[in-house]
Amino acid sequence: MEDVEQVFRVFDTEGSGEISLEELMQIKHVRGLVFSESDISKLAADADKDGSGQITVKELYRALVQGEVAFLMIKRALHNETQQHFRDTECATEDLIDWMHMEFEISTSLWSLPKTVFTTMFFILSAALHMNLNAAFDTSYLAGQGDMQPYRMSWIFDMPTFWAWMDATWASLMFQQDLKQQPGLYFRENRIMGGVRLRRRHTKPEAFKIPPYLAKAYYPSQFFGNLAYKRGEVLIDDRWLLYHEKVDILKERMRNLSSQFWLDANTTELSVDTLTLNPTLGTWQFGQQKWELENNGFVRSRYFQETWVCEPYRTWLHAVPDMIYLFFISRLLIRELCDVIPAAKAGLDSLMQYFDFWKVVDWLAISWGLTCTTIWIMILLQNTDSFMTVVAEMNEPIRQLDAIVIKNKSYMTQNEVNIVISHEDLYAVIGKVFDKAQSIAQMHELLRMFCVVYVFVLVMNFFKAFGANKQLDVVIQTIVGSRKDVGHFFLVFMTIFLCYAVQGHVMFGWSTFGFSTPLRSVYFRWAGGGVGHNDMEDLTYFGQVVGYLYTFSFEFLVSNLLLGILFGLIFEAYGKAAAAAGNPPTVFKQYWDSIRAMKDQRGMDMWSMVCALDSEDAPVHPGILVTSKSLRQAFKDDGLTKQQALYLISNGSKFAKDKFVEAKVTQVDLLKIIAQTRTWSSKAVLDCERVIEFVKAETRKPLEIRYECIMAGLDPDVPEDVREILVRKAEQQAPTIPTIQTSKSRLALPGEAGDTEELTYEQSLELKADKIVVNFGKFIDTVQKLCRQQKLLWKDIRGALDHCSNGAGVEVQRTYDSLESVSQTFLNCEVGISDLVGCFSGADLRALSKIPDRLSDLAALSKTSRQATASGAQGSGSDPVKRVETQIKRLGAGLQSAADDVDAHAGLHNALSRLEGRLAEIRRMRDGKVFEAKPKPKRRPRRSAEDS
Repeated sequence: MEDVEQVFRVFDTEGSGEISLEELMQIKHVRGLVFSESDISKLAADADKDGSGQITVKELYRALVQGEVAFLMIKRALHNETQQHFRDTECATEDLIDWMHMEFEISTSLWSLPKTVFTTMFFILSAALHMNLNAAFDTSYLAGQGDMQPYRMSWIFDMPTFWAWMDATWASLMFQQDLKQQPGLYFRENRIMGGVRLRRRHTKPEAFKIPPYLAKAYYPSQFFGNLAYKRGEVLIDDRWLLYHEKVDILKERMRNLSSQFWLDANTTELSVDTLTLNPTLGTWQFGQQKWELENNGFVRSRYFQETWVCEPYRTWLHAVPDMIYLFFISRLLIRELCDVIPAAKAGLDSLMQYFDFWKVVDWLAISWGLTCTTIWIMILLQNTDSFMTVVAEMNEPIRQLDAIVIKNKSYMTQNEVNIVISHEDLYAVIGKVFDKAQSIAQMHELLRMFCVVYVFVLVMNFFKAFGANKQLDVVIQTIVGSRKDVGHFFLVFMTIFLCYAVQGHVMFGWSTFGFSTPLRSVYFRWAGGGVGHNDMEDLTYFGQVVGYLYTFSFEFLVSNLLLGILFGLIFEAYGKAAAAAGNPPTVFKQYWDSIRAMKDQRGMDMWSMVCALDSEDAPVHPGILVTSKSLRQAFKDDGLTKQQALYLISNGSKFAKDKFVEAKVTQVDLLKIIAQTRTWSSKAVLDCERVIEFVKAETRKPLEIRYECIMAGLDPDVPEDVREILVRKAEQQAPTIPTIQTSKSRLALPGEAGDTEELTYEQSLELKADKIVVNFGKFIDTVQKLCRQQKLLWKDIRGALDHCSNGAGVEVQRTYDSLESVSQTFLNCEVGISDLVGCFSGADLRALSKIPDRLSDLAALSKTSRQATASGAQGSGSDPVKRVETQIKRLGAGLQSAADDVDAHAGLHNALSRLEGRLAEIRRMRDGKVFEAKPKPKRRPRRSAEDS
């Protein structure tokens, strides 16, 4: 209160006892106070509760110790927080770096959205123009018509069925030798380039060792020998079917291949390759129908087809999307290089800070886009250079053969073809064209796969752009917020799902293609594939029961229950993310604010400034606080203006102010406050008790010294006598080993030495009497201390009852602790009294009653002796007779007190009974019983000397 009055007088210059709110606002200039303007406003509101506009010293004191400011100070002390001062003219360097980094990231993400939109749009437009996938679909549909003929391609399961399909369906469909149209046309518009290639991949048979019993079972005839097939080096054998030759001749040639076992046991793969040109669509198409002959005898069919444009850039308009796409990708590359170079110069930490997740996505988009561009350039080079060269080499003999067919109106025989060019030379030329076309087709397929992955990368760029706006970022925050729960759920889900996939493989792998392998079974189950009725009918009755149980449990547990839980987790995370987003500004308002901020940021390279401020080796601004002047001094080489520096400082201060969140007080914090308050109060009480005891002891010291001088027969007014008493007390307080010894001839005086012997029985009684007197004195002090503790105890109880509404639990516990201490003290008293009674149990009280008379006689004798030796001269205090007289008087007084205590033994028992009753009442209070008001017992009147 005195401190508050002292501060109050500083502002109350008129001495009126009141100050205004304007005068109170000047408290922020007081040295040592850390109040902000907001804190002072809250302090004024707490002090001026009546709204008069004037504040008294009591109101100010109450506001400081009970108002909202006091509560804020307690919170900051609990959480080790310091008062934050936010000014528009300065801010912390760390806050400025954080704001500039955040502003750079938001601006980059915000403006990356339109860039990503345009990049994606022109990439898709370029891919659609150059790949012409619509034409590829139409031509692949025509190729699939081969399975609609009388002998379907799906019926092929071994070599005889393959040759049957080639003879019955494929030859007539591929070589439509209609003399009314140009030779070599396939479905009118698609021109076959030269012919069809039959390519066989095979190996040479090798001998291998096999157990005899297996050799006899597998090779019953020794004619074939023990040979292993489809091992060793793979060889290629090509056969050609020219479209200029008659169909019957081609079929006869295929029958000869079949009869000659061209496809023997060493064949690993067979393919039928075709190359067609569609001049209307302007596309090349390479098709390959392939059959893989597996070791288990199964023939697996695979089809590969790729279509690419003959002239990708027929007009300059076809190059416009490519140029725009390259502009955006190059600009993004240059921008990232401008950002990564300063980060690399600033040190490893800045470089690691630069390469966050979204920067990795940006670099992945750049590298993947450049890879797609490189593959496309390689395709262009092959399609326009080497491939067209071999096509031109092939066109000359093909034109001559086409002219002969048109002129003769008949297709040719093998010998007629040899007139123009030999079959070997023609096959070699056509083979080069096919090899180049196959290489281009494979690269074109690789380009399509890279484009698919690149679209995923562009989608990630969209997510990065959405991060600039909290409403658009809800999806990302939902994924991030649910990653932990979804990760744990994924472990449970995949464990159950893989078990069902393996079960499906074991149960239906022999009859259902989707379950034939474990990997295929996993995909089949994930894609929603199930078991049909036909698969169930093939099982036994027990197998059908297991199969139906398998199907129903999978549908219930996986398809419904687990997926429902997954949706619930995601929707919960979405709700939290949407609630956390709140009501942010729209993306259009952000664009408008960003455009307005460009005026203030004109000429500033935000990222370079961040790297320079956050440099490890030599930061341009090493100070903790940054001002407009210091910032312009740090970037004087960059030409930073005062307006730009003020813009950065004000936004950094605003960012720090928005970021600062005061901690909330929880139940744990309240318990901390109560515990600390109790600790401080206990320490204060203990300190006060020590001070009081010290003051009392110091006050009693002169009286005690005077009393001891008198009891020792010394003059308390003589300084030498007083000094002697002080020396004795110092000697008595020095630590010594207590021994009970006496002289053989007489009683040893203090300071004398002599032979010693053990004490007699009478001397032991005398020492025991001294001990009784000392113990009784300690008992009296203990009882007085207990009385004081009892007063303090009832005072604490009354205080606990007054504050029970705020801290009942803590105060009651404190009371219980005090009661425990009092109970223990009383128990110690009982033990001390029991020891006192034990000391008197073996004593002869009648003999003790005669001791005072004997001591009186000894005192008279000692007095006479003292008068004879010295009559009041200085130094008489050293008379041994005088000391003996003093000790005898002290012993007599002690024995008289002991006799009185023995007479009051019954009174002590009554007192102990009352103390036990009080202890029982205290124990009931400690056990939680209700405090009841009881009348105070009447004091018993003191017993007079005559009663004793």
